[in-house]
Amino acid sequence: MKQKAEIQMADIVFIGSFNPAIFSPAWFASKKLIGETESEGSDVKVIHPDITMFELPWFRFYTTRDHFSVLSEQEVYFSSVFDLAVGTFQLLEHTPIQAMGINREFHIQCDSEKEWHDFGHLLAPQSPWEGILKKESALKKIEICEKYSPENPLDGKLTVIVQPSNRVRFGVFFSINDHYSIDAQEKASGSKKIISRLQKKWKESNEKSETIVSAIIDKFLKRS
Repeated sequence: MKQKAEIQMADIVFIGSFNPAIFSPAWFASKKLIGETESEGSDVKVIHPDITMFELPWFRFYTTRDHFSVLSEQEVYFSSVFDLAVGTFQLLEHTPIQAMGINREFHIQCDSEKEWHDFGHLLAPQSPWEGILKKESALKKIEICEKYSPENPLDGKLTVIVQPSNRVRFGVFFSINDHYSIDAQEKASGSKKIISRLQKKWKESNEKSETIVSAIIDKFLKRS
């Protein structure tokens, strides 16, 4: 099993109240968040009061009235995704944002179909299903959440999903969502509190996601 992801992604998502129509490539360029050449070469899917979508070679941007997302599948640009998200709402600091997700995805390739199934059996052992299911069981999807404190939503809520990859043959897909939120009163004050949390947690969250994936793979390799 490969320990380096064949494909990986970093995505910063905000939940709040947004004006999609302003977020054109030209706007980002005018604010020095991307270059003029990048703006001119962007692939614009739609710019509308309800939704904006466009792509550059290094990132994809998507926003609706309540959802803002910027992501990249190129590891060298993950820090640029962070800079773009932070820079945008340092400029638009009065934008109400109530929640944030620091999301990572990893597609890990197994060396064979057997190893692929064996990995699934590590996470979802077959023994509890013996004599219950007529045929051999297989892992379709598993979701694990860290214990969450509703009293301290800014402490975060981590959710890990593991399932077969739809992009890598005999691959395993890890999706890790590190979620933070604030209450309605704090949301009304703008984006400062969430952006401050992003700045504090970005590096730690990414390292934690990578450690989770590495640790599970190590457990499998030592077991087999």
